[in-house]
Amino acid sequence: MPNPVYAAIEKKSDVCAAMKEWQRKFEEGSDRLPGMQGSIDWHPSLKLWGSFGGWRKGNGAFRYWNAFGMERPNFRQNIIVEINPPDQGSNKIMQGVLALDARQSRWILHKGRLSIPGKGISENEFDLAVSSRRVPVRFSDGTVVECHPVAEIDNSPSAVQRQVAEFVAKCLIVRSFYQFGEKIHEQALNVEDAERSVPELTGFYEIGPQAGRQVERKHGEVWRALVEELDRRNIKHTNGRVGRWGPDLRTIEVDPILFEIKVAISAHDLQCAVGQLLLYEGLLGKSYRKVMVVPWDSGLENSSYIRQIRDLDIMILPYRTRKMGVYFPEKEMLHELLRSGIDDPIS
Repeated sequence: MPNPVYAAIEKKSDVCAAMKEWQRKFEEGSDRLPGMQGSIDWHPSLKLWGSFGGWRKGNGAFRYWNAFGMERPNFRQNIIVEINPPDQGSNKIMQGVLALDARQSRWILHKGRLSIPGKGISENEFDLAVSSRRVPVRFSDGTVVECHPVAEIDNSPSAVQRQVAEFVAKCLIVRSFYQFGEKIHEQALNVEDAERSVPELTGFYEIGPQAGRQVERKHGEVWRALVEELDRRNIKHTNGRVGRWGPDLRTIEVDPILFEIKVAISAHDLQCAVGQLLLYEGLLGKSYRKVMVVPWDSGLENSSYIRQIRDLDIMILPYRTRKMGVYFPEKEMLHELLRSGIDDPIS
């Protein structure tokens, strides 16, 4: 049975109303962080962020610019996809499309063209990397364009957010195929399938008072410091976490490494890090050197927890913080880890 044809939303006022509703539902329940166009909406449970905005062009038209990604730190460099419809009519270049389905429910869709450093990914190449259903969208001039549904704007906020997260994850898989090759792409598909098989809990529950939110910023500082060290040594890495909930970074050289960053060393933090490293190593289907990146503490060396973690073949990489940012106490420690992986840097 052929897919029903969606009807493009082309009237300027209708486009504006749809975009405002999409933004409102995406923002609901998010953590508002500074950055980009003034703010970034971060959904920790989905590992998803989005930034809505744009600018007025000289001819009076509005240029939408909506960026999305799945990494907490360094948002500007972690844009996975932009979903930008024209403010009215049709546009062959803009990848975003607004349309009505058969029930007159509004949708945001995407044509499938992406870009990575040094390469543009075409619509056909997008479809080769993922199994995804396109739907036809008919414009008022009779043109029909096949697009990937992103989210049903007239659905609930939680459903809209989940649908956007699934599309952004799909785009990340496409990017991995053309950036890192078929093997890394297959690993990403395995991880995504596993994560989708265990959905996140939804709904509300009560928690006690919490301290100020400094975790995201600190995590980002450590992540950037580690990435800088990898880039300085020309060590290839995926520039992103393993799936949405796995370790924070992985290298893709012959002797690859999984990194999990923690900004505290409570028993809970250490247990979570161990679980993430071991579970996702299994999902990726190959052996990794596993590294837990934790804040320096003089008690680490004699901690029974740390000794048990080492027995699981997990290395500990400590970091310190100063006014100028995060640093690794002795560069030789990190150098040896990245060079050979033989020596545990805290030993």
